[in-house]
Amino acid sequence: MIILLFKNVLRNIFFCKNLFFYSISISALIFFSLYKMIHRSLWLDELYMLAVAKMDFISSIQQTFDYSAPLYQILLKLLVKIGFDSEIVLRFPSLVFSLLSLIYVYLLAKLIFNQKTAVVTTLLTSVHPFVVYYSSESRPYTLLLLLSCASCYYYLKCIDLKTHKNYLLYATFTILMPLGHYYGYLVFAAQLCHLIIFYLIKSLNNKEFIPSFLITFLILLILSIFPIRYVLEGLPAASWMQPPTLYSWELGDFFRSSRFLVLCAIFIALVCSLINIVNRVMYRKNLSKEACGFLFLFLWIVFGVYSILLYSAVIKPLYTERHFVFIIPACIILLSYFITRLYPVVSLSIIISIFALFLLIDWQRCLFIPRKGFPELVSFLNELEVSKCFIIDKPYGSFYKSPNITGLQYYSFDGKIEPFTIPNHSPLRTAPDGFYLVYEAKQNDFLHYLNSYKTHFVQMPFETSILFYVTSGP
Repeated sequence: MIILLFKNVLRNIFFCKNLFFYSISISALIFFSLYKMIHRSLWLDELYMLAVAKMDFISSIQQTFDYSAPLYQILLKLLVKIGFDSEIVLRFPSLVFSLLSLIYVYLLAKLIFNQKTAVVTTLLTSVHPFVVYYSSESRPYTLLLLLSCASCYYYLKCIDLKTHKNYLLYATFTILMPLGHYYGYLVFAAQLCHLIIFYLIKSLNNKEFIPSFLITFLILLILSIFPIRYVLEGLPAASWMQPPTLYSWELGDFFRSSRFLVLCAIFIALVCSLINIVNRVMYRKNLSKEACGFLFLFLWIVFGVYSILLYSAVIKPLYTERHFVFIIPACIILLSYFITRLYPVVSLSIIISIFALFLLIDWQRCLFIPRKGFPELVSFLNELEVSKCFIIDKPYGSFYKSPNITGLQYYSFDGKIEPFTIPNHSPLRTAPDGFYLVYEAKQNDFLHYLNSYKTHFVQMPFETSILFYVTSGP
């Protein structure tokens, strides 16, 4: 009796400790996300989402300037239709999706390994810089995070348990997954490969799941007409990047200075590990729970990372950090599993260090907000009754594929917007008199251009942008 009481006390302490850390991590996620929602102006991709949300349904399906899958756009349509189009409201669903995804991250890690791994995985995922950053942006990346985790969770339950409820939930989340973001097809490809391997080595416990899986596969095949259309018409994402080469490759916004050769070596090591697992299974004719988890997470990471990199190398660069958000759970589950197998003091030290590092990165990224101050800028222009403003910062201009809303218009600029491109070849043309909005990154280029003509101008800084008043006279 005393032993049982002691076990219950320990269990309650463990639960309270986990609850404490959960409270800290979730509070951090909510705080950083809301801070960015309030202090950051909408940027190009979010304005595209808003532009599509204001179209009728048929037009939004036919448009090609925003290549996002339709599910998040439909959600924004509902918000816009009832009159909610402020920055916070448009971005709030992303925060909700990230919070809900933590539930399935926990369940998935617990199903594959154990509760201790699930706890560590949930804590680290909730404060991961990618998750925090895209929880405050009106884009579908956290929606994909939620749907992919839910789909993978029910997939792993379906291959072992004969439950029609699981079949239905798996089909629902898996069909919604590529409708949330087309990278959902990569997650499904990992599931398909995993199922084929299980079937070939005769380790599939629940063969009744195969018909449900095939029906889901056929539905996704029909829905693939949407991403195929965008690929055939020329996917515009990350077109500013250089295609990767073998020996010199800056891997997008996050993996800077990484080498493609190193990634190839990692890929070869992962493939060798897969072959080793399969060879061992062929002799034993079954997979342990941990081996099954390793195999699935391995396929999730490989399809999620290397499919994008292969597309980038062969067709067009497409490897910014936001394109890897949906593989974060797989990576952190593996990391957490290995950490929890270490000596307890070492394990706790590593967890606290990683947790603190993630919080530090979140705080730094929270302080550096690259797009803010546009409401104040527009208010200043309207007070001066400026009839025209030239835009040099592309995301707030009108010379992409003409969404029916631009940044200054969203913030109620009363005048006309006209794009202006800085000439980079002779003969140069002088800038007309007037106001010019320049993003900080373009400031030096524009100054060099004005100074080359000895043009008179005044600079007025507004947070991350500079407003120039240019005149030909003194």
